[in-house]
Amino acid sequence: LEPTKEGEKQHAITIQRIILSLFAAANEMPHNNRRMNMLDRICVLVFRPKLVQKESQFFFLNGAFNGYVKDNFPIQSSFRFLMDAASSNKPHIARSAISRMVVAWLGDDGLGTNSIMYRDDILALLSFKESKVDAATALQDISSTNDTISLSYGYSDSCSESSAQQLLSIPSETHEMSVTRAFVLLFLSKLPDAKENNGTLQEDVVQMVHWLILKLLNTACALSVESKTEPHHQQRIGTKSYSERIRSWQALCLLNRFVTKDVAVEVCQQTLDGMGGMMHPQMRYFAEVFAIQCARRHPSTFATPFLVQLQRSDLGLQHISSLMIIGGNLVAGKYADEFLQTSGIDLREMLAGVIPWLGGTQGFVRAIAQLLVHKIIATMELGGIVFGDSEISDNNWCVRRIKNFLDKNSEMKRLRSKQENFLENYDIDTACTAEGLLRLPIDDGNEAHPPHLIEAIKATLKEVYDEAHENEAPTWKQTEELLRNVDFAQWEENTASEIANFQRKIMPMDMLNLGIQEACESKHRNGAGKRKQDLIVCASMIDKVPNLAGLARTAEIFAAERLVIPDGSVTKMDNFKSISVGANEWVEIEECREQDLLFWLRKKKQEGYVIVGVEQTSSSCCISKYQFTPKTVLLLGKEKEGIPVQFLHVVDSCVEIPQKGIIRSLNVHVSGAIAIWEYTKQMSIRQKN
Repeated sequence: LEPTKEGEKQHAITIQRIILSLFAAANEMPHNNRRMNMLDRICVLVFRPKLVQKESQFFFLNGAFNGYVKDNFPIQSSFRFLMDAASSNKPHIARSAISRMVVAWLGDDGLGTNSIMYRDDILALLSFKESKVDAATALQDISSTNDTISLSYGYSDSCSESSAQQLLSIPSETHEMSVTRAFVLLFLSKLPDAKENNGTLQEDVVQMVHWLILKLLNTACALSVESKTEPHHQQRIGTKSYSERIRSWQALCLLNRFVTKDVAVEVCQQTLDGMGGMMHPQMRYFAEVFAIQCARRHPSTFATPFLVQLQRSDLGLQHISSLMIIGGNLVAGKYADEFLQTSGIDLREMLAGVIPWLGGTQGFVRAIAQLLVHKIIATMELGGIVFGDSEISDNNWCVRRIKNFLDKNSEMKRLRSKQENFLENYDIDTACTAEGLLRLPIDDGNEAHPPHLIEAIKATLKEVYDEAHENEAPTWKQTEELLRNVDFAQWEENTASEIANFQRKIMPMDMLNLGIQEACESKHRNGAGKRKQDLIVCASMIDKVPNLAGLARTAEIFAAERLVIPDGSVTKMDNFKSISVGANEWVEIEECREQDLLFWLRKKKQEGYVIVGVEQTSSSCCISKYQFTPKTVLLLGKEKEGIPVQFLHVVDSCVEIPQKGIIRSLNVHVSGAIAIWEYTKQMSIRQKN
């Protein structure tokens, strides 16, 4: 019989009563292992393709999202109930539910129609991150009892009746905090292509995926959700907003094949605009991969906004780096032929946008710009836009000379050859598969950490530099290399004259010792040649990039031995470089995360340092009356909370800054600067005396 609204509603009420009874029975189980086994069996029973399909049909019969009433869809409600119960610290519940539900979403026909009504759930699950919890916590059930059982998840023998589930088996390398998300990625990877790409995906599912893409883009390009007062470039690795953004970019890479012409213009524009914000390199890698894939699928649509961005004069360092990497892949890499033939891109306009960056401040930007300029001019020559001797004019003499110089300069030829080889083998397709995403190495924040092209180009630049200047090393360094390659067994057998010849190859021992002594001595002096103070400024509990940058500048000015920060990657951010005015190039930066700080402080005490905390306590001393010792670690607290109790137990003394105003605290950078100056003043007075 054809389904009716009333009939389907009665059916939903019946299903809901059954599910509620099953959940009630599960909660009455006396032990966690039995309770979890029953929950697992409930998932097998309820999240079956035919039942989910029937509820999906009622969803469309009822007007889809326009006529949506939560109580009419008990299977969806039970799935959401289990995911809420799982939250992020009970992964066994989430995995049991999602591993069955993705099979139901895919359906017996494999077209994914059953998933449309779950689009909000899919969006949330694409950035879902399980907590790293111990087995006891992970195995608590929805009634939050304290019983525990052994940790296990996946498909038990009793659930093997569904062969479709085997198609969604996650890779063994999947990180434990990404298992739930992994099932959703695999589900999306199994959907057929859109009809525009000669696939069989139905239009309703295409529209759902378009909705996902645009929502993911909004998240990936959005400002921080953790603090409306801080822009997203201040997010730290491992925070919730960082995880949401990087996982959104990863999901977009997987979904790039669904970017059809209906949304291509909006997606290309928003992606290029989103690159203007600050991102960590690993996040930017996925943004660049997605942009390149969009350009390959819609070359003419992508070319216009790309040129507009490339010709802007207000681009930040990260923004232009990404545009250069994208341009390098599309014009000088393995995708060059297909892109240049189909995009209709105006190479003159692209050349005008790239040439100014030949004089950029960063080496890797100049390096890619050299490659692009050479490739663009060569392509224009082949295409009939000639800059050769026969057709040269007063208007393009500069272009011709640039091309000739790039052709003849040996170092640039060597660099270009290495870059072309690297781009030709640069693989972005693997990062657009579920398996490829799930097998990437993991960073300290338990997120993907892929190799970034900029790091490879930096390594190439260093390699080319070393090759060009291998004979310009200090004499003691050349001697060290020479001695390393000497076969002393053979040397002893040589004649006296041969020994004399060898001795003439090396420098006298006094000169060798002098070179080594100078090298060691330089480590104890700053950029101005002043001897560094035995002061370590510890800022491991400070989150805000401006404060860290300001402390780096202050530490360099007063010749501190080093600055300790929680995340070394912040020194690469544009706002850090702007505020610190390059101080990180002259002061030693050490990374120590807050969770490792206690061990680090104890180690410094063993090395003879005195730990001084800048904090207002009942026993703190006025900073002007405190007598600093030369070997001092200056410990700074968090921006709002100060120094936590567990760290106060290991400090030797606390100092406070006297105040005369109403506000009871200074900015942590200001406090640190005052303390650094007080230490410096005391050391200077002692040195004079």
